Amino acid sequence: MRTALRSLLALLAFGAFVVSIDPPAQARTPAVAGYEPGTVIVKTSARRLYFVLENGELITYPVGVGKTGRTWTGVAYISGKFIKPAWSPPAEVRRDKPSLPDVIPGGSSENPMGAAAMTLSVDQYAIHGTNRPVSIGGFVSYGCIRMNNQDVLDLYQAGEGRHARRGAEIIVRSAAPSRHRSHKANWYPGRCASRRSCARPVECATCALFCCARRRRTHR
Repeated sequence: MRTALRSLLALLAFGAFVVSIDPPAQARTPAVAGYEPGTVIVKTSARRLYFVLENGELITYPVGVGKTGRTWTGVAYISGKFIKPAWSPPAEVRRDKPSLPDVIPGGSSENPMGAAAMTLSVDQYAIHGTNRPVSIGGFVSYGCIRMNNQDVLDLYQAGEGRHARRGAEIIVRSAAPSRHRSHKANWYPGRCASRRSCARPVECATCALFCCARRRRTHR
């Protein structure tokens, strides 16, 4: 009996230790001002994704992010949403892994998109599930944001007002979310609204957007 009790206590202690290392998905963090509800923020240095709720609170998910040299920062938008999508390896992946087929069907154990994917307006990046759960929490991808399958489904199709909608803003940065001043349409990633060179670009330290002047005026 004593041996069994000791084993049970050891198991419980181990479980508590595991939870303390990797907080569970949907962990709530204090409210942060300045972000629109529905905004998704990715902190690459911590391998965490934050989803902004109506009250400003953040739901936190563990994620995998880009490998060394393939991590990016900036602002994008959700351009498409797909359940168990088929996957065609991008050219960069195919160069490194030439044996990959042209298309891997959705739902296949070889498909890295996992249970769902939300494509982004930047390059060929996406927020998606995984066929390798052990990779979550590491620098593992070619730039995509990788989530546990249950987490990406929660982000994809959670209750009304909670899911990441098409067109939602995605802010990828290396630092943690802080007070953020919402930008208008004349802020663009790395360039001014006119898409011409700018003599006095001003960068927002929070989201890496640029504007032509401190008053956010565009070229005329």
